[in-house]
Amino acid sequence: MEIRTHTHRVFGLAAASIVAITIAMTGNLLAQTAGEQAPGADGVITFTPVVPLIGEDSKSTHASQGAGANLLFSASGWALGGYYVADAGGPLSWSVDAFFTTRRNNDEFESFGLFFPFPVVEGKVSRVFNLPVNLSLRYRVFEQSLQETFRPYITVGATAAAVIVTPYMTYDAYDLPERFYDFFESFGYATTSIKLGGFIGVGSNFGSLEKGSTFSLSVRYFVIPFGEPGVESLRNLPMSNFNGLFISLSIGSMW
Repeated sequence: MEIRTHTHRVFGLAAASIVAITIAMTGNLLAQTAGEQAPGADGVITFTPVVPLIGEDSKSTHASQGAGANLLFSASGWALGGYYVADAGGPLSWSVDAFFTTRRNNDEFESFGLFFPFPVVEGKVSRVFNLPVNLSLRYRVFEQSLQETFRPYITVGATAAAVIVTPYMTYDAYDLPERFYDFFESFGYATTSIKLGGFIGVGSNFGSLEKGSTFSLSVRYFVIPFGEPGVESLRNLPMSNFNGLFISLSIGSMW
């Protein structure tokens, strides 16, 4: 009986040892597969935006040049033209523009004459046109204290003006109307003079500095001497200069 009991104890102890070793080996195999690396610390994923963040590339969207149309008004009436402007560094920019306008005495009014069945200007002898081509320099003022959408400037420039004179009416020896020239016919008898001058002015650009549409307002005073004896629009009232104030509205695009 003692031998059997001792034998049962030996077998029980051996079986318990085998079960313990099997459980330990199975745990190690489940915890790590051969050739597999142990997991490390949590990773950090960094995303790079496709579109630049706000303000990162803002300078590249700022316009450096532009062009457009001008609508002008003066004592002689309306005028049309165009312009080109570009940055010159810092608060400076330069511009070239041109416009076509009529020029007349302030007291020219059409009325029905005795010799014509249509309205004419009494005493008028010539139609006078002015085509100034202007080169100017602009200086932006109050750059640090005003918003970007309101950019006032002062400007100074030089002009070369083509003064075109066409006949309107001829008179006989008794100062009576002799012949009337219609508008298009008169250009066949036109004479042209080139006169030099200059101007000063103030203005402001409105809107964003970024690329796109823009508009501005300006006031410029031109000094364009013609010289003696001048040119007659009305009889006995020659014009010896083409000085004048022009108000301009500019609409265009910046890029």
